[in-house]
Amino acid sequence: MFLHTHSPRSAYYNTNNATDLFNGDFCDRGSWGVENVLLLCAWKLLYPDSVHLLRGNHETKLQNKVYGFEGEVRHKYCLRTMELFTAMFQALPLAAVISGQGEEGRVMVTHGGLFCSDGVKLKDIENIGRFQEPGEEGGLMSDLLWSDPQPFPGRSPSKRGVGQSFGPDITRAFLDSNDLLILIRSHEVKDDGYVVEHGGRCITVFSAPNYCDTINNKGAVCILSHGSMDAPTFKQFTCVPHPPIRPSKWILRVPFLHRTILVSFLGTARKLTFITP
Repeated sequence: MFLHTHSPRSAYYNTNNATDLFNGDFCDRGSWGVENVLLLCAWKLLYPDSVHLLRGNHETKLQNKVYGFEGEVRHKYCLRTMELFTAMFQALPLAAVISGQGEEGRVMVTHGGLFCSDGVKLKDIENIGRFQEPGEEGGLMSDLLWSDPQPFPGRSPSKRGVGQSFGPDITRAFLDSNDLLILIRSHEVKDDGYVVEHGGRCITVFSAPNYCDTINNKGAVCILSHGSMDAPTFKQFTCVPHPPIRPSKWILRVPFLHRTILVSFLGTARKLTFITP
Protein backbone atom coordinates (compact mmCIF):
# COMPACT_ATOMS: atom_id res chain seq x y z
CA MET A 1 0.00 0.00 0.00
CA PHE A 2 1.43 3.38 -0.96
CA LEU A 3 0.43 7.01 -0.69
CA HIS A 4 1.59 9.43 -3.37
CA THR A 5 0.62 12.87 -2.19
CA HIS A 6 1.11 16.60 -2.72
CA SER A 7 -0.07 17.59 0.75
CA PRO A 8 -1.01 15.93 4.06
CA ARG A 9 -4.17 13.85 3.96
CA SER A 10 -7.29 14.99 5.72
CA ALA A 11 -8.83 12.92 8.48
CA TYR A 12 -11.38 11.37 6.11
CA TYR A 13 -10.90 9.71 2.75
CA ASN A 14 -10.50 12.61 0.35
CA THR A 15 -8.33 12.23 -2.74
CA ASN A 16 -8.35 15.85 -3.95
CA ASN A 17 -4.68 16.16 -3.06
CA ALA A 18 -3.52 12.55 -3.06
CA THR A 19 -3.27 9.43 -5.18
CA ASP A 20 -3.30 6.02 -3.48
CA LEU A 21 -1.70 2.95 -5.03
CA PHE A 22 -2.47 -0.41 -3.39
CA ASN A 23 0.17 -2.99 -4.28
CA GLY A 24 -1.59 -6.33 -4.30
CA ASP A 25 -2.35 -9.15 -1.86
CA PHE A 26 -5.79 -7.90 -0.90
CA CYS A 27 -7.07 -11.30 0.25
CA ASP A 28 -6.08 -14.73 1.64
CA ARG A 29 -4.75 -15.53 5.13
CA GLY A 30 -7.52 -13.53 6.74
CA SER A 31 -11.21 -13.71 7.53
CA TRP A 32 -12.40 -10.53 5.76
CA GLY A 33 -10.88 -10.77 2.30
CA VAL A 34 -14.26 -10.25 0.63
CA GLU A 35 -14.93 -7.05 2.55
CA ASN A 36 -11.38 -5.84 1.95
CA VAL A 37 -11.54 -6.34 -1.83
CA LEU A 38 -15.04 -4.85 -2.12
CA LEU A 39 -13.97 -1.76 -0.17
CA LEU A 40 -11.03 -1.24 -2.52
CA CYS A 41 -13.33 -1.68 -5.52
CA ALA A 42 -15.77 0.86 -4.08
CA TRP A 43 -12.95 3.39 -3.60
CA LYS A 44 -11.80 2.75 -7.18
CA LEU A 45 -15.30 3.37 -8.51
CA LEU A 46 -15.74 6.49 -6.39
CA TYR A 47 -12.28 7.93 -7.14
CA PRO A 48 -11.23 6.37 -10.49
CA ASP A 49 -8.39 8.83 -11.08
CA SER A 50 -7.03 8.76 -7.52
CA VAL A 51 -7.17 5.12 -6.44
CA HIS A 52 -5.17 2.46 -8.28
CA LEU A 53 -4.86 -1.28 -7.64
CA LEU A 54 -2.05 -3.62 -8.70
CA ARG A 55 -2.11 -7.41 -8.78
CA GLY A 56 -0.20 -9.44 -6.22
CA ASN A 57 0.65 -13.13 -6.16
CA HIS A 58 -2.45 -13.73 -4.01
CA GLU A 59 -4.75 -12.40 -6.72
CA THR A 60 -4.41 -15.79 -8.41
CA LYS A 61 -6.51 -18.96 -8.53
CA LEU A 62 -4.01 -21.29 -6.88
CA GLN A 63 -3.25 -19.02 -3.94
CA ASN A 64 -6.97 -18.30 -3.42
CA LYS A 65 -7.71 -22.03 -3.32
CA VAL A 66 -4.92 -22.88 -0.86
CA TYR A 67 -4.87 -19.81 1.39
CA GLY A 68 -8.53 -19.20 2.06
CA PHE A 69 -10.13 -16.64 -0.23
CA GLU A 70 -12.03 -19.14 -2.38
CA GLY A 71 -13.40 -20.87 0.70
CA GLU A 72 -14.43 -17.52 2.17
CA VAL A 73 -16.20 -16.42 -1.01
CA ARG A 74 -18.01 -19.74 -1.44
CA HIS A 75 -19.13 -19.63 2.21
CA LYS A 76 -20.37 -16.03 2.04
CA TYR A 77 -21.65 -16.07 -1.56
CA CYS A 78 -21.20 -18.76 -4.25
CA LEU A 79 -18.85 -20.19 -6.85
CA ARG A 80 -20.09 -17.73 -9.50
CA THR A 81 -19.03 -14.85 -7.27
CA MET A 82 -15.57 -16.39 -6.98
CA GLU A 83 -15.36 -16.56 -10.77
CA LEU A 84 -16.14 -12.85 -10.93
CA PHE A 85 -13.40 -12.09 -8.39
CA THR A 86 -10.95 -14.14 -10.47
CA ALA A 87 -11.84 -12.23 -13.63
CA MET A 88 -11.36 -8.94 -11.79
CA PHE A 89 -7.99 -10.04 -10.40
CA GLN A 90 -6.79 -11.00 -13.88
CA ALA A 91 -7.65 -7.51 -15.12
CA LEU A 92 -5.44 -5.77 -12.55
CA PRO A 93 -2.21 -4.19 -13.85
CA LEU A 94 1.07 -5.86 -12.90
CA ALA A 95 3.11 -2.68 -12.38
CA ALA A 96 2.89 1.10 -12.31
CA VAL A 97 5.27 3.98 -12.97
CA ILE A 98 4.93 7.15 -10.91
CA SER A 99 6.41 10.23 -12.56
CA GLY A 100 7.82 13.25 -10.80
CA GLN A 101 7.71 16.82 -12.00
CA GLY A 102 9.87 17.83 -14.93
CA GLU A 103 13.23 16.07 -14.82
CA GLU A 104 12.67 14.77 -11.31
CA GLY A 105 12.57 11.09 -12.28
CA ARG A 106 10.25 8.11 -12.07
CA VAL A 107 9.51 5.31 -9.63
CA MET A 108 8.33 1.83 -10.58
CA VAL A 109 5.96 -0.13 -8.33
CA THR A 110 5.24 -3.86 -8.60
CA HIS A 111 4.26 -6.49 -6.08
CA GLY A 112 7.19 -8.90 -6.27
CA GLY A 113 10.32 -7.89 -8.09
CA LEU A 114 12.63 -8.15 -11.08
CA PHE A 115 13.42 -10.70 -13.73
CA CYS A 116 15.40 -13.85 -14.39
CA SER A 117 16.98 -12.27 -17.47
CA ASP A 118 18.61 -8.96 -18.36
CA GLY A 119 17.39 -6.38 -20.84
CA VAL A 120 13.73 -6.22 -19.81
CA LYS A 121 12.16 -2.89 -20.76
CA LEU A 122 8.99 -1.19 -19.54
CA LYS A 123 7.46 -1.89 -22.96
CA ASP A 124 7.97 -5.62 -22.35
CA ILE A 125 5.98 -5.34 -19.11
CA GLU A 126 3.27 -3.35 -20.86
CA ASN A 127 2.98 -6.08 -23.52
CA ILE A 128 2.36 -8.93 -21.06
CA GLY A 129 -1.03 -10.53 -21.67
CA ARG A 130 -2.18 -10.17 -18.08
CA PHE A 131 -5.75 -11.49 -18.43
CA GLN A 132 -4.74 -14.96 -17.29
CA GLU A 133 -2.96 -16.82 -14.53
CA PRO A 134 0.82 -16.52 -14.04
CA GLY A 135 2.73 -19.24 -15.83
CA GLU A 136 0.52 -19.15 -18.90
CA GLU A 137 2.40 -16.10 -20.18
CA GLY A 138 5.88 -17.25 -19.25
CA GLY A 139 8.46 -15.81 -16.89
CA LEU A 140 7.84 -12.06 -16.79
CA MET A 141 4.48 -12.19 -15.03
CA SER A 142 5.66 -14.72 -12.45
CA ASP A 143 8.79 -12.66 -11.76
CA LEU A 144 6.78 -9.49 -11.22
CA LEU A 145 4.46 -11.25 -8.76
CA TRP A 146 6.90 -13.53 -6.93
CA SER A 147 10.55 -12.36 -6.99
CA ASP A 148 12.44 -11.01 -3.94
CA PRO A 149 15.60 -8.92 -3.47
CA GLN A 150 18.77 -10.39 -1.99
CA PRO A 151 21.70 -8.50 -0.40
CA PHE A 152 24.46 -9.97 -2.59
CA PRO A 153 25.01 -9.49 -6.35
CA GLY A 154 23.56 -11.63 -9.10
CA ARG A 155 20.55 -13.92 -9.13
CA SER A 156 19.63 -16.97 -7.08
CA PRO A 157 16.80 -19.52 -7.10
CA SER A 158 13.86 -18.31 -5.03
CA LYS A 159 13.11 -19.96 -1.71
CA ARG A 160 9.47 -19.79 -2.76
CA GLY A 161 9.91 -22.10 -5.74
CA VAL A 162 8.54 -19.42 -8.08
CA GLY A 163 10.28 -16.29 -9.35
CA GLN A 164 13.89 -15.66 -8.30
CA SER A 165 16.06 -13.56 -6.00
CA PHE A 166 17.87 -10.54 -7.45
CA GLY A 167 20.82 -8.56 -6.14
CA PRO A 168 21.66 -4.84 -6.05
CA ASP A 169 23.45 -5.02 -9.39
CA ILE A 170 20.32 -6.40 -11.05
CA THR A 171 18.22 -3.61 -9.54
CA ARG A 172 20.67 -0.93 -10.64
CA ALA A 173 20.93 -2.24 -14.21
CA PHE A 174 17.15 -2.49 -14.67
CA LEU A 175 16.43 0.94 -13.21
CA ASP A 176 19.21 2.69 -15.13
CA SER A 177 18.26 1.08 -18.45
CA ASN A 178 14.63 2.19 -18.01
CA ASP A 179 15.35 5.71 -16.70
CA LEU A 180 13.90 4.92 -13.25
CA LEU A 181 14.99 6.12 -9.81
CA ILE A 182 13.63 3.51 -7.42
CA LEU A 183 11.84 0.16 -7.36
CA ILE A 184 9.09 -0.12 -4.72
CA ARG A 185 7.65 -3.56 -4.01
CA SER A 186 5.85 -5.50 -1.27
CA HIS A 187 5.50 -9.32 -0.96
CA GLU A 188 7.63 -9.83 2.20
CA VAL A 189 6.71 -9.22 5.82
CA LYS A 190 9.11 -6.77 7.52
CA ASP A 191 9.40 -6.13 11.27
CA ASP A 192 9.17 -2.35 10.87
CA GLY A 193 6.75 -2.46 7.93
CA TYR A 194 9.39 -1.46 5.38
CA VAL A 195 13.04 -1.94 4.41
CA VAL A 196 15.28 0.20 2.18
CA GLU A 197 18.07 -1.76 0.48
CA HIS A 198 20.20 -2.01 -2.67
CA GLY A 199 21.77 1.36 -1.99
CA GLY A 200 18.38 2.99 -1.48
CA ARG A 201 17.04 1.92 -4.88
CA CYS A 202 14.87 -1.02 -3.79
CA ILE A 203 12.20 -0.47 -1.13
CA THR A 204 9.94 -3.13 0.37
CA VAL A 205 6.70 -1.86 1.94
CA PHE A 206 4.47 -4.27 3.86
CA SER A 207 1.19 -2.82 5.07
CA ALA A 208 -0.33 -5.70 7.08
CA PRO A 209 0.52 -5.31 10.80
CA ASN A 210 0.73 -8.45 12.96
CA TYR A 211 0.71 -10.59 9.85
CA CYS A 212 -1.34 -13.81 10.21
CA ASP A 213 -2.07 -12.66 13.78
CA THR A 214 1.29 -14.11 14.87
CA ILE A 215 4.25 -12.07 13.53
CA ASN A 216 3.75 -8.90 15.63
CA ASN A 217 5.26 -6.75 12.88
CA LYS A 218 4.36 -3.14 12.17
CA GLY A 219 2.66 -2.10 8.95
CA ALA A 220 3.75 0.85 6.83
CA VAL A 221 2.85 3.02 3.86
CA CYS A 222 5.31 4.81 1.60
CA ILE A 223 4.77 8.50 0.86
CA LEU A 224 6.10 10.03 -2.35
CA SER A 225 5.92 13.79 -2.87
CA HIS A 226 6.65 15.91 -5.92
CA GLY A 227 9.97 17.61 -5.40
CA SER A 228 11.42 14.69 -3.43
CA MET A 229 10.70 11.55 -5.45
CA ASP A 230 14.15 10.24 -4.59
CA ALA A 231 13.53 10.59 -0.84
CA PRO A 232 10.32 8.74 0.10
CA THR A 233 9.07 8.83 3.66
CA PHE A 234 7.15 6.22 5.62
CA LYS A 235 4.24 6.10 8.02
CA GLN A 236 4.17 3.12 10.40
CA PHE A 237 1.24 1.70 12.34
CA THR A 238 0.32 -1.25 14.54
CA CYS A 239 -2.63 -3.61 14.47
CA VAL A 240 -6.01 -3.10 16.09
CA PRO A 241 -7.53 -5.72 18.45
CA HIS A 242 -8.73 -8.79 16.58
CA PRO A 243 -12.53 -9.26 16.37
CA PRO A 244 -13.99 -12.43 17.92
CA ILE A 245 -13.43 -14.76 14.97
CA ARG A 246 -10.69 -17.31 14.40
CA PRO A 247 -7.73 -15.84 12.49
CA SER A 248 -7.48 -17.05 8.89
CA LYS A 249 -10.72 -18.93 9.35
CA TRP A 250 -11.09 -19.90 5.70
CA ILE A 251 -7.57 -21.17 5.01
CA LEU A 252 -7.22 -24.71 3.69
CA ARG A 253 -6.42 -26.76 6.80
CA VAL A 254 -3.43 -28.78 5.66
CA PRO A 255 0.06 -28.66 7.22
CA PHE A 256 2.22 -25.72 6.19
CA LEU A 257 4.83 -28.01 4.60
CA HIS A 258 2.16 -29.70 2.49
CA ARG A 259 0.82 -26.32 1.31
CA THR A 260 4.33 -25.17 0.42
CA ILE A 261 5.03 -28.34 -1.56
CA LEU A 262 1.68 -28.05 -3.36
CA VAL A 263 2.22 -24.42 -4.35
CA SER A 264 5.82 -25.03 -5.47
CA PHE A 265 4.92 -28.15 -7.44
CA LEU A 266 1.99 -26.61 -9.28
CA GLY A 267 3.99 -23.48 -10.06
CA THR A 268 6.79 -25.61 -11.52
CA ALA A 269 4.33 -27.78 -13.43
CA ARG A 270 2.83 -24.69 -15.07
CA LYS A 271 6.26 -23.62 -16.28
CA LEU A 272 7.10 -27.09 -17.62
CA THR A 273 3.85 -27.17 -19.60
CA PHE A 274 5.10 -24.36 -21.80
CA ILE A 275 8.63 -25.59 -22.50
CA THR A 276 9.10 -26.26 -26.22
CA PRO A 277 11.95 -28.12 -27.97
